Amino acid sequence: MKYEFRPVKPLRIPEEVAQQLKQSIVLGHFGIGDKLPTEGELAERFEVSRTAVRDALRILKSAGFVTTRQGAAGGAYVTNLTFERLASSFLDVLLAEKSSLLEVYEVRCLLEPEVARQAAKRITPESAERLRVNLGSAPGFHLVLAEMCGNRLLDCITRSTVNLAGRIVANINADDVHPRRGHQVVFDAVVSGDGEAAAEAMRQHSIEAREAFEKSGKLRPTRKPRSPAKT
Repeated sequence: MKYEFRPVKPLRIPEEVAQQLKQSIVLGHFGIGDKLPTEGELAERFEVSRTAVRDALRILKSAGFVTTRQGAAGGAYVTNLTFERLASSFLDVLLAEKSSLLEVYEVRCLLEPEVARQAAKRITPESAERLRVNLGSAPGFHLVLAEMCGNRLLDCITRSTVNLAGRIVANINADDVHPRRGHQVVFDAVVSGDGEAAAEAMRQHSIEAREAFEKSGKLRPTRKPRSPAKT
């Protein structure tokens, strides 16, 4: 499928080229595994230099949209975006001390009760078995629920926060802190198809998990917002 690119203005050329290429990928003009046009072809289509195209491809590679290969079949290829990429971005923000893990848990306390509610509405014998198998897994249990909820955006955000929390928990050796006993209560409510009970059980479990981490002393408290600068 041919995709028409627009010439870009001199200001922020690589960023604009990267943005147009990203949009073409998102819209499906280039599928997973497809090779993008060569640097020369892109430079001609965008009416920019090869250096600008090269910089744009670096931006896309850093964002996880493409990977580059060397050799006869070398070039830029469209990658399969994953939740891990989003979680990595969140982790970078966390490590830059622009957020805290407790803030991640606050977000989970808001999101996951609704995930459990929606999962209860869509419970099947197959998904109930998958959930049962993951009762003892802190990330696995929550990831199965996220997949069951039926909302891809909610699934994506939930998976990213769960994966992010899991990676940090592993780094600080605090996996034993997570209160898995709450999984059974959530499981019973979800498999019964009771959305309200599932949401409340997950809310209580999320609160207990956050409090357990706070009491463990392994996590810093949520940062207070800065006071506005005086003028």
